[in-house]
Amino acid sequence: MFKQVPTLKLAVSLVGLMALSNPAESAEVVLDFEDAVTTSSYDAMPSGYAGLTWGSDTYVMNGSSGSYAGTGYEYGTSGDYSIFNWYSRNITIAFPSAVDVDGAYFTNAWEATNTITAAGYLNGVEIYSTTVSPNSTTSQAWFSLAFEGVDELVLTPSLYSGSGHFVTDDFTYWECQ
Repeated sequence: MFKQVPTLKLAVSLVGLMALSNPAESAEVVLDFEDAVTTSSYDAMPSGYAGLTWGSDTYVMNGSSGSYAGTGYEYGTSGDYSIFNWYSRNITIAFPSAVDVDGAYFTNAWEATNTITAAGYLNGVEIYSTTVSPNSTTSQAWFSLAFEGVDELVLTPSLYSGSGHFVTDDFTYWECQ
């Protein structure tokens, strides 16, 4: 049996659905790391920076300090500061609740052939994985990850023994509400 729905009721229902799916209901977060530390060179990521849990191999660097001029550390930084992986190890970021990871700028520090595998987890289960290839130590490139509903992100270099360093800046995600 077909039942006719009054037009006003349908219009109110559609407006309600649009409000539920409106991205404005989420909060975009862009981490540029400019306020992470005040060192002139590099230091470990401060515990709890931006309300997140950072792995012990995540470091903040002043890429514009001149200490590493001509490397990916200099070119991978949008402002003065960015993050990098200490001794070519993983960068791990744990969120207090599920988020939608948009992406970030990546640059290799020393070896242009290094690739980075990004894995997104929810409750300890890997639900996303993709590999990005910055292919440069002299310019940064934006890589969209589009991981929805993850509470942990792990960035793993393909190269080890000191040549798998990479630089990340303007890390962007959406807090799910």
